[in-house]
Amino acid sequence: MAVLPPDPYKSFDNHPNFIWLASIAIIVPSIVALGSISKIFNKTTEKIFDYLGWISYPLYCIHVPIYLIFTVVTNNKDYSFFSFISLISITVFLSHLLAKYIEEPIRYKLNFYLK
Repeated sequence: MAVLPPDPYKSFDNHPNFIWLASIAIIVPSIVALGSISKIFNKTTEKIFDYLGWISYPLYCIHVPIYLIFTVVTNNKDYSFFSFISLISITVFLSHLLAKYIEEPIRYKLNFYLK
């Protein structure tokens, strides 16, 4: 599910919201850099992160359309905890299906023909 950020170019006094821009330019790359040098010692945690990495691209591709469909169906009124969990579950499930039945076969065929 998409977490919609505030408009980065407008704040209450119509000046650029530099805190939001700084978080994009500094905090997010710092998190990525720390994640790239960290070690995982637990096999279960490693499997979870491997799975999340496997579905990351399909998840990226479908999270906004699923959120938009949800807002159209509910008319922007249902923001309960159950709907939040449902959206996450549906998004992860569809991402899994896309990764397994679309992304992997295409990647296999491309690797086969490009070798």
